[in-house]
Formats: sequence, C-alpha cells, structure tokens
Amino acid sequence: SHRYLNISSSKFWNFSAHELGIYDTPAMIDHILTKTCHTSLYYIGSSQGTLLSYVMLSKKPEYNKKIRLNISFTPA
Repeated sequence: SHRYLNISSSKFWNFSAHELGIYDTPAMIDHILTKTCHTSLYYIGSSQGTLLSYVMLSKKPEYNKKIRLNISFTPA
C-alpha cells in the first residue's frame, strides 16, 4: 500500500525499475538481514530481479558487502 495514493490512481503506478532497485530491493534485503541477524545473504534473481540487483549494486555500492553471491537467471 501507499501512504496517500490509491491503487486506482495512475500516480500509484508511476515508478520504474530504477526506484525498485534503489528503494525496494535494499529495503527487502535489510529486512531479511535484520530478521535473520545475518550480515549478508545470497541473492537469486530472474529477469527483472537481475535488473534490480544490478541497479542496486551499482547505485548503492554499500550493498556489495551484504550480498555474498548474486546469481542471475535469464538477465533482462
């Protein structure tokens, strides 16, 4: 859900892979690491998931330390 936009609003859907890679993917990784008390994880992506990892790791290089291995199946 969103803080103030409704799912039927076109503005709700106005995002790109860039935003997913710099906001959503790091947030998911941080959540997993917090819940598991680990410092790094294995990332497996397929298609869009590979793209998001490339965006994240290039734009947020601090996440390179949090990813033990990045496996890319069927890169976009």
